[in-house]
Amino acid sequence: MTKQKLGPKQTAWVEALESNKYIQGQNYLKVVLKNKPTKHCCLGVLCEIEKLEQEEPYNPKGYVTFKDKDRISSKSFTHLPEDLREKYKFFGCGGDINGSFFEDPDDISPFTSLVDMNDDSRFSFKDIAAFIRKFPQVIFKEAV
Repeated sequence: MTKQKLGPKQTAWVEALESNKYIQGQNYLKVVLKNKPTKHCCLGVLCEIEKLEQEEPYNPKGYVTFKDKDRISSKSFTHLPEDLREKYKFFGCGGDINGSFFEDPDDISPFTSLVDMNDDSRFSFKDIAAFIRKFPQVIFKEAV
């Protein structure tokens, strides 16, 4: 497998995941509830460090939608806005894993996306960051 390096923007996101600054949540980019800590999924951390504008008002369940610069709304609580996916050169809006890069069968990921790792398999932010550092070429089209 050809090794690709992380670019500075991608590295800043991975470092944010490793920072312990964000509380991990599942199923939504960001959840804000009264009297409870704000939680993010791994992709929600990226929306936060990019300081994406959030749609108002918050819905009653606390799920936040981030605005997509190219559209009025991404209309998604769970996946990256398209412009952010392009800016970071992700293969997909869910942090999709491009399995075609795996040459060694022992390296093949049983996961289809970072969303899968965060939500279904409950990997910690640090574990997700370690996966991204080890296999950036399966998450990103190129370094940025």
